[in-house]
Amino acid sequence: TAAKAEEEEEEEEAADVGKGAEAEAGDLEQLSSSSTSTKSAKSGSEVSASASKDALQAMILSLPRYHCENPASCKSPTLSTDTLRKRLYRIGLNLFNINPDKGIQFLISRGFIPDTPIGVAHFLLQRKGLSRQMIGEFLGNSKKQFNRDVLDCVVDEMDFSSMELDEALRKFQAHIRVQGEAQKVERLIEAFSQRYCMCNPEVVQQFHNPDTIFILAFAIILLNTDMYSPNIKPDRKMMLEDFIRNLRGVDDGADIPRELVVGIYERIQQKELKSNEDHVTYVTKVEKSIVGMKTVLSVPHRRLVCCSRLFEVTDVNKLQKQAAHQREVFLFNDLLVILKLCPKKKSSSTYTFCKSVGLLGMQFHLFENEYYSHGITLVTPLSGSERKQVLHFCALGSDEMQKFVEDLKESIAEVTELEQIRIEWELEKQQGTKTLSFKPSGAQGDPQSKQGSPTAKREAALREKPAESTVEVLINASPARLTILPISRDTIKSYR
Repeated sequence: TAAKAEEEEEEEEAADVGKGAEAEAGDLEQLSSSSTSTKSAKSGSEVSASASKDALQAMILSLPRYHCENPASCKSPTLSTDTLRKRLYRIGLNLFNINPDKGIQFLISRGFIPDTPIGVAHFLLQRKGLSRQMIGEFLGNSKKQFNRDVLDCVVDEMDFSSMELDEALRKFQAHIRVQGEAQKVERLIEAFSQRYCMCNPEVVQQFHNPDTIFILAFAIILLNTDMYSPNIKPDRKMMLEDFIRNLRGVDDGADIPRELVVGIYERIQQKELKSNEDHVTYVTKVEKSIVGMKTVLSVPHRRLVCCSRLFEVTDVNKLQKQAAHQREVFLFNDLLVILKLCPKKKSSSTYTFCKSVGLLGMQFHLFENEYYSHGITLVTPLSGSERKQVLHFCALGSDEMQKFVEDLKESIAEVTELEQIRIEWELEKQQGTKTLSFKPSGAQGDPQSKQGSPTAKREAALREKPAESTVEVLINASPARLTILPISRDTIKSYR
């Protein structure tokens, strides 16, 4: 009942989002599984003895369902066309999570999102299936005017009025993961700071220089990283007095009020700044429950499709005890991971790794004989060899097998089509032909035509200053801790 209520709520939210874009595709079909039915959920809880196993099963059952609602681009007279449309949308999401610029280019060219900065901004803020890390990568790209305009539209959608600076930054970072190259982080924090100043002019007036907001926001990011990074030993972490000392004189030579700095430090200490969950979060939870797996699962483009309980068959012509070969099969959008449950007394982990196989090039067929009524054979190419790897499984019932096969078939088709797109782009690159460059209308041209853009409005509202007096931040990663030093732009250029 709770899952159904959550699903209906997501449908209403997705429908509201889809009203603004006539050609925008809805969310994907749910990450589902033969194990997500009530019957299989009960079966899983009976077999799983430990609390951690139950918790992971509950997490899988709670995976958000991605729907293709009813925008114009998803309407189709036949099921096959609708299935193809959903697949193209998932491919677009995958491309974004691998290469954000190419992903946006693909989604625009297929009519899923408008080719306007505000249309892309709404897509990034409201749609599921996007890596928050890659959202930050796209928005932090200052080399492309369109990306900069999208970032302006994104921050303009956020209201930071009457919020403490760190709480506003928490709201901003909930949607966008702020990490990566220093220039991209700087661009994100700069856009956030400008928006914060627009929403809180009375706060800006408390400082000698509006750039102090930018410096303080950057300092908060560094403090959060220092405080919660597992790579920094407890005795090397930044203390309150260190944080206060690092910010001395940053406000045009004046100090920031101590009570303001102390409040920021204490709130960050109480609660980490971090992004909201995305599809990578679920993959990470599964990864942490596995012992003995060397492959890194949690990467931006990987999505959990379903989890099924199957039984591995070593010889299809011999009857074997199913309990001894029970497997938990996790299907991702590019990978099949086969695990077995850990005995409760022997390990604190939930699963032991057995094997993993890629979906690219995989073939399968169903079989039925006197021993196994619901069998499936998987044939996958071995890397660097002409040999094939053959795996046999069986399910307890036809419903479980049918659901797994449907998900597997669609995932193989998706990864195959994605590989074809990758090859086409690579061939175009090698042949020296120009790929579809990401230049939506208005993305380039006379700067005067941009007078009504969010950037122009913001720059007009903020007080201009001579370049030589502008203050930026130099991050000095000393062995002891991260420090912040106020210096001029000319000085920063000398360090580059």
